[in-house]
Amino acid sequence: VGAATHFVSWTWRYTIGDVVDALTAMCREQMLDPKTTFVWLCFFCNNQRQWLLEARSQDGVEVFGKVLKHIGKMVSILDSVKDAVYFTRIW
Repeated sequence: VGAATHFVSWTWRYTIGDVVDALTAMCREQMLDPKTTFVWLCFFCNNQRQWLLEARSQDGVEVFGKVLKHIGKMVSILDSVKDAVYFTRIW
């Protein structure tokens, strides 16, 4: 466990296997050491559903912005290059 090196942007429609496969491929293709590559996944850190239920979606913009700026690197996971589900979500 260590400080996040990459902010991961993804959608709930992806399986955990899809996410793991994508991150494994990223490490392999970019020659990153998986033992020193740490990702920030929002569902471990933020309760976005609660923000929506309480009409506090602005909290998400602020939180994500601060975290992304601090980490400095973002990885977007796509299920396909054409018509990716990722591009159909709210934010």
